[in-house]
Amino acid sequence: MRRVLAALAAALGVATPTAAVELVGTWYVLIHYKDDNAGNPEAERWDDRVWVFETQGTNLKWTEYPIAVFDDESGRFERRDSGQYARILGSWEPSEAQLADIHDGLQVNTRGSKTKTLRGSDAKGWTSGRRGGGSASASVISYEEVWTIEGLPARPVFTRSDFMGGGRTDTLEGSIEYAATESSADALSGTFERDGTRHGTFRMLRSGAVGELKGAGTQEELQKKMVQREVDRAVARGEDVPGEWVGAGANPTASALPRDGMKLDEVVAAVRTRPPGANQSAALTRKLEVLRLRPDGYDLVPDADVASLRAAPGESYGVIALQFCGGPDSRGEHTSWYLVTGEGLVAWDHYEFVDQCVYTNQFQPATGEHVAQERVITERKAKAFPPSLEADAFYYAKGIRYARAGRVDDAKKMLAQGDDNLTSGVDGSKTAIGQNRTSLVNRSTDTATRQQLVDAIATAEKSPGAAPKKP
Repeated sequence: MRRVLAALAAALGVATPTAAVELVGTWYVLIHYKDDNAGNPEAERWDDRVWVFETQGTNLKWTEYPIAVFDDESGRFERRDSGQYARILGSWEPSEAQLADIHDGLQVNTRGSKTKTLRGSDAKGWTSGRRGGGSASASVISYEEVWTIEGLPARPVFTRSDFMGGGRTDTLEGSIEYAATESSADALSGTFERDGTRHGTFRMLRSGAVGELKGAGTQEELQKKMVQREVDRAVARGEDVPGEWVGAGANPTASALPRDGMKLDEVVAAVRTRPPGANQSAALTRKLEVLRLRPDGYDLVPDADVASLRAAPGESYGVIALQFCGGPDSRGEHTSWYLVTGEGLVAWDHYEFVDQCVYTNQFQPATGEHVAQERVITERKAKAFPPSLEADAFYYAKGIRYARAGRVDDAKKMLAQGDDNLTSGVDGSKTAIGQNRTSLVNRSTDTATRQQLVDAIATAEKSPGAAPKKP
């Protein structure tokens, strides 16, 4: 282990001879840069991510995870005056313990990941797309993100370019380039450029092998772990912990959504509470509706009555909330729903924003007599709330939960919607563009989760407890 740490430390601070690099595997990428457009352009800044390269026949699959989570997060983040946690300014370098964590394999949040399949070879270079002209129609705007790798095996250059076009013309909207100048078998270093305004250096360290990236058991566990670390760091520095975090040591999200059995007033209060941590200032609830459910429909509870509303015995309610997250580099909005019966909270489709407005989802479908109530809520959501861009992996994950609940038809709908999110062809990614350029979303295929859904549907259809199909 000491020999490995010494090699990693040398890669971070001492130039090494240029050598051939076997790219396939998992890499930790650390970036130091200055931003010309920042209020303090001379300030040193840092960013990091995890890259995974895999072979697929004659192609190369490149996956990027923008959120890397260390067992020891010390020195990486600080709490601002607003209570929001952010990366420290400066050229952060990993400690010996953090280098060991990199070698063993970091935890990642898969929800912000992107994947591209590249064609080519080490000798001729790799690319995810071949540039043609823009759309023949001037009224149609197209967007394409092209990832390329050139210069292998000794001095690879990794480039990600954004093109937008229409009427047979297209323009380069943005570009990120990592150009290696030093390399060894397990480390790369070189220059970093983004959009002509961010300039600096980068370092790549070989991390845990492909398939050995560690992850929390669930997204909820990962979120709790991140929040707890922020609390622990604040306490260790002698800082005042934000009021909503008081008593968070045992379970920092004890009152947060979703939790089986929560009462109506608890659900409404939790929806209206800003999330702790990195997105405390960035996320807010834009629209909230509470439905008093009836056997034949619902009554919309007036806004003025929502805060003081208490569920009477035997009543059931639906809560629908649209949340928005906006940051300097990313933004998004998603609508969550919750079904509260006399037993408390029994079903939900809960979205939550974490660092950099990356979103997560927790889903529990209704069962038995509550299925009809769920459909009333989701129909209202579709009618009164804007649609949100969704990743295929979310559809597949929800389908698995439906299948396990015996709701085979709904599981199949999720399979179909997930598949509809994917383009045909080798790449397997789909990009959507809205009116706002910053709302671009690149979705990657999730074949493993899709297969789990297919298997779950097959198992549910064989089970005698499966819900009957609708005519």
